[in-house]
Amino acid sequence: YMLYEVINRTGRDVDFLPSIELVTDTLQVVQAGAEIHPRVYDLIRQRHRKEFPFLRTPYEVTGRLLQGEENARASVAVFRDFDATASRFTIYASGFSGRMQRKPNPEFDRSRGESPDNPPYFVLRRTLAIVYDLPGDPQTRHQAKPVRRTRTWVWR
Repeated sequence: YMLYEVINRTGRDVDFLPSIELVTDTLQVVQAGAEIHPRVYDLIRQRHRKEFPFLRTPYEVTGRLLQGEENARASVAVFRDFDATASRFTIYASGFSGRMQRKPNPEFDRSRGESPDNPPYFVLRRTLAIVYDLPGDPQTRHQAKPVRRTRTWVWR
């Protein structure tokens, strides 16, 4: 799991709609919160109650985010177990910058018309990409502590 805190320093109230995914080097995609029992959040809240006394579930932090440090929200992205053969993974966290852009689809076919399979545009969100290595071999990897390699902003 990954703890996070969000503070709105934009000068205006904003909608906070995060989306967090973990993608392994074996191309397995794990959505944060998918197949996670609610009790897991309670246990994490208890474990980190001193450093994050107001830790909330991702559902509770989603929505209108008021300005300023006093309105900061802390939450946790929890991922189910993933491919034991993976030796690297990237966490993609969208919705934290509030920036989006629309790009034309170079494969759009006007003769077919607009549809979910044939969109004229793609909406890209500014996304934080955090790359981690998992040392060791597949048999011991579940005990490995992830090592952060890079942290960059990408459009996704």
